[in-house]
Amino acid sequence: MSTRYRSSRAASTAQGPGPDTVTATARLADGTTAGAPAAATALERYWTPERMAEATPAEPPAHSVRAAMTPRPAGTPGSTPPVPPARGVLLETPAAGKVFYTSPSDNKDYFCSAAALASPSKQLVITAGHCVNDSGTAGKPGAYVRNWVYIPAFRSGTRPYGTFQAKEFRAFTGWVNNSDLQVDIGMVTTHPLNGKKLTHVTGGNWLSWNYDHQQTVTAFGYSADHNNSQIQRSCQSTASPVGAPDNRVQIKCAFRGGGGPWLRNQAGSGLGFVNGVVSTLIADGWNRSSYFGDGVKAMWDLQGART
Repeated sequence: MSTRYRSSRAASTAQGPGPDTVTATARLADGTTAGAPAAATALERYWTPERMAEATPAEPPAHSVRAAMTPRPAGTPGSTPPVPPARGVLLETPAAGKVFYTSPSDNKDYFCSAAALASPSKQLVITAGHCVNDSGTAGKPGAYVRNWVYIPAFRSGTRPYGTFQAKEFRAFTGWVNNSDLQVDIGMVTTHPLNGKKLTHVTGGNWLSWNYDHQQTVTAFGYSADHNNSQIQRSCQSTASPVGAPDNRVQIKCAFRGGGGPWLRNQAGSGLGFVNGVVSTLIADGWNRSSYFGDGVKAMWDLQGART
């Protein structure tokens, strides 16, 4: 299995009080809007066990990226309230899962990781920006991905909590227009499944922002070199700053595949405060994430109640 590499500009802007975000309606590869019964049937037929097993990990370029400005000081730390899970687990949490999608740039299938996020809608997922939009350059917007589905606690082709279709994507304009790795974050509103909303089924993680760069976190997700990405993996590490002028954070977990959540205060239930998501993999096994500042909280405020 080969890792996907895309051209990407150096990270150029730290998150300000509320950098711009944009939304897009989720669609199938033929342009059909996701969510209708026919679309659900089409996606079930499309994502066969064989196709999921052959999907490639979606990653931005696996090399060091430098920002062009000194990181701004963090604002006041904050967090959102929790949603308890339907039932507790320890090593493989139902509040994290695997994402599959088709890229309109090359019509190939890719996978990412993601996590359910507590929100007023009960339908929200957080992942990396490159798992929802192929990203653009020089201000030209990238294309939004197609056939996007989220499978909580995916394991060896099984779907213990079902398959949730994307309804709407939200990403930072810095990512969509300029491949800015300092804002490689995406949020996705999912359709209910059989009348049940996502966090009613799996529980939902908290969100935190403006915390110190140095945090003990537990990362969850699917890595191409761990059981061929068929089993959820966890990794505990101490996050640290990449270093000025780059405002991102890094952990030594060596995930090959982006989007997996970094959880502060991860509990026995598998829930925690999402304080990062896997963005890039660089030398010596270091995964990097955009820093979660005020802009991430603003994104949650905008998308968290959308149904």
